[in-house]
Amino acid sequence: MLYTHRELLKTYKSNYLIEKAVREQKAFKIEKGIYSDKKCSLFKNN
Repeated sequence: MLYTHRELLKTYKSNYLIEKAVREQKAFKIEKGIYSDKKCSLFKNN
């Protein structure tokens, strides 16, 4: 599922925790402001 940065802030509460989730591969950054909860080879940054 895709999420906006604003939607992730509701779950992770801060930009730092969003970045931490990306580092821990709990969330995957697709592009600026767009994230996914699943890794997909179609996305260029994964």
